[in-house]
Amino acid sequence: MSHKMSIADLHSDFLSYLDCDPDRTPFDVDSLCTYPQLIQGGVGLQTLAIYAPTEKGSVEMGERQLKIFHSLVQEYPRQFKLFEGSFPPPEGVVALMAAIENSSAFCSETEPLDSGLNRLQRWLDSLPLIAYISLTWNGENRFGGGTGSDRGLKEDGRTLLHWLSHKNVAVDLSHTSDPLAFDILNEIDAYGLNIPILASHSNFRAIWDHPRNLSNELAKEIISRRGVIGLNFLRKFVGPSSDYLFRHLEHGWNLGASMVFGADLFEPKDFPHLANDAGAAFFPEFATAACYPQFFAKIPLERLQELAHGKLLQFFANKNRLKSS
Repeated sequence: MSHKMSIADLHSDFLSYLDCDPDRTPFDVDSLCTYPQLIQGGVGLQTLAIYAPTEKGSVEMGERQLKIFHSLVQEYPRQFKLFEGSFPPPEGVVALMAAIENSSAFCSETEPLDSGLNRLQRWLDSLPLIAYISLTWNGENRFGGGTGSDRGLKEDGRTLLHWLSHKNVAVDLSHTSDPLAFDILNEIDAYGLNIPILASHSNFRAIWDHPRNLSNELAKEIISRRGVIGLNFLRKFVGPSSDYLFRHLEHGWNLGASMVFGADLFEPKDFPHLANDAGAAFFPEFATAACYPQFFAKIPLERLQELAHGKLLQFFANKNRLKSS
């Protein structure tokens, strides 16, 4: 079984890592998802989340991370390039696409919604592709209820969804409350909105009962809409051992899901509350982007290519997500 399989991953907090400390670089060898680990793991396409919590300064954080994203391809053209449809990239190059984890990154709680939407349009215009947008993160914001909340879709969230229709941007359900997730789907159906749906970094409650994981009902909705589900490596969402990663995979496949990678790798010391009781955020054998060759040793050959990149590339192709070149 080849360990040279090119990987496409749907979620990383690499931008947040660089934003947290100006002394950090894309080449740090002691982090989890910087350039050395990506190359060692055979990653050819990495989605980088522009992330901000819902608090004062969220837009400034989002703007900084967008600037960092652009700087990666401008300052390090031998290591990074924008993903514009071709895959895999040349050897030694990682293709990048941006995503938005929490809409508070482009629209604060207090500014006029039109100002936030104008900012988002500017972001869209600056990139060939934004892979997805999540309305919320944890708690709730002006758009709706996120993880840990029981709120559904709010009026600003409804406006945002209608604005996103035909924008070639997917909506991510990984950080929605259950009420928000189903409100989003109902709004799309009621008004015929043209919005792809995915869960970028989520596992399954049927395997490990955590509110961040997908219920079977919600997973089946994503499947019926030809969305993808990204396998999350974070221990809190996996279960008591790394073997549960493969249980999540099997469960997704049994449901008929298009399973991809959404490893959710981040610097644990930046988010200490996400470590488990033993103090570790990830299982040692699946703790960096270099882990994929070991991971594939346990994947059936017939599933290998679709998990590595096939289903994710198909998702973007099927939804006509890329701008015309």
